[in-house]
Amino acid sequence: MDVDGKGRFLPKARPISYASHVDSCVFRHYTNLLTPLYEAKIQVTGLNDSVIAYRRFTPSRSNVDFAHESFKHIKAMRNCVVLAFDVRDFFEALDHRLLKNAWCATLGVNRLPPDQYAVFRAVTEYSFVNREDVLAKFGITKKQLKKWHGSFCDASDFRSKVRDCDLIKVHRRGHGVPQGSAMSGLLSIIYMLDVDREMNAYCAAADGFYRRYSDDILVVVPTAEKATEAGELLKKLVSSRQLSLHDGPSKSLISKCMPMPNGSFKLSKPIHYLGFTFDGSNVFIRHHTLRRFLRRMKKAVLREKHRAQKFADVKNVPMVIKKRQLFERYSHLGRRNFIRYAKHAFRVTGSVKIRRQMAMCWDTLNAELKRHSTS
Repeated sequence: MDVDGKGRFLPKARPISYASHVDSCVFRHYTNLLTPLYEAKIQVTGLNDSVIAYRRFTPSRSNVDFAHESFKHIKAMRNCVVLAFDVRDFFEALDHRLLKNAWCATLGVNRLPPDQYAVFRAVTEYSFVNREDVLAKFGITKKQLKKWHGSFCDASDFRSKVRDCDLIKVHRRGHGVPQGSAMSGLLSIIYMLDVDREMNAYCAAADGFYRRYSDDILVVVPTAEKATEAGELLKKLVSSRQLSLHDGPSKSLISKCMPMPNGSFKLSKPIHYLGFTFDGSNVFIRHHTLRRFLRRMKKAVLREKHRAQKFADVKNVPMVIKKRQLFERYSHLGRRNFIRYAKHAFRVTGSVKIRRQMAMCWDTLNAELKRHSTS
C-alpha cells in the first residue's frame, strides 16, 4: 500500500489481467520449458536462496518462511544495516527489448525460435478487454457478478457486441507484461537476472546477504559505508533495466541494527517485509493488513445483522444472527482464511506478538457479534 501525506494508507492499484483458456495453456507450456533453463543458471550463479518469488522449492516455502529466514539472518549479523526497496510499477515497466534479450540469453541463442517469438509477441503486444466495459455492455451489475457462473456471452455476441463495438484494445507501449498470466512471474525473474547476480555478488563479498521477492528487495550489509555503496549500486543496476525504485516513505527504508547492553539489539526503524514487521525483537503481521481484516470483519457482521433484522421483521420473529459463516471466514474455526494464515505464521516464527494479534481478532469478532445481537 501507498501512504498519503497524512500517513493514511491508500489502496494499491494492481492491473491484473486474465488470459483466455487457450493462451493460459500455451503460456504454461512455455513456462515449463523455460523454468529448468533458468533454474540451471541461478544454481551456477549462486542465486538459489536470493531470488525467492515465482519458483518452486522442496520442501515448499511461502512468504512466511522467506520473511522468517531473513529476520533470522539479521539477528545473526547483529551489527548491520538493512535496506528495503520496492521497484516502481514492476510488471508494467518491463522493457520489451531487454526482455527479449534476457529470454534469448536464457535459451543460449541470439534469436528467438519462431514459436517462442510468437509467444513473446503474445505476452508483450497483447489484446485485452476491460471487464467494466464488458459488464456495462451486457448490463451486468456488480451484485449480479458475485453470483455469476460461466461466460458473459457466447461467441456470436462477443463478435457483435465486443469486437465490432471496438471494446478490444491492443497493448503497444514497448514495455510491460500483463500481471496475472502464467508466464509473467517467470519472465520478471529472467528479466532481473543480471541485477540479482551483481547485487548478490556484492553482498556476499561484503559479508551480507541479498533477497528479492518480485519487486520487494532486501539488502543487508555490515556497515553504513557498505549500505551507501549497495544502495547506489542497486539504483544503477535497476536503472540499467529501465526501472526505478520507489522513494516514498512506505516503499524504501534504511534501518541500522543497534546492539543493546543487555545483549539484545534493536532497529532504528522497523522493517516491513513480505507482509510482516520486524523491530529487532518481535515479528508482527503488518498493522495495515490487520486493520483491513478487522474492517472487513466488522462490515460482514453488520451486513449479517441487517439481513437478520430484515428477516425478523418480515416473519415477525426474534432477530437471530447466523454466526457459522462469520466464524468460518473470520476465526480459527475456518479452514482457509486470514486467521489460519496468521496461525501458520505463528508456528513458523514463534512470535508471541502474532498470537496476541490473533487473540485480538477473536475478541473483536465476539464483541461485534455481542454488540449487534443486543442492539
